[in-house]
Amino acid sequence: CVYYIPKFLENEYANSALECLMKEMNWFENEKTNRAQVLYGDDDVDYSYFNVPNTTMHKWTPLLAEIRHKLERFYFEKKGRAVNFN
Repeated sequence: CVYYIPKFLENEYANSALECLMKEMNWFENEKTNRAQVLYGDDDVDYSYFNVPNTTMHKWTPLLAEIRHKLERFYFEKKGRAVNFN
């Protein structure tokens, strides 16, 4: 299920976050998809994504962790159950 919520993040916060994420994230070009991508996740979870080994997983940045928390809280408010986006 996908939700589009206008103003989920206030404009100033969203613009600032986008600028920060574009500069500070460790983007790389995926040759198979021809897309820039970056993978962040929890230390204690084994990940596999489109043949990218989990050694390329980065730890959550404070900003990503904050946005993640906002999404998890939103989901709980909508569905009444907890979710962990890891």
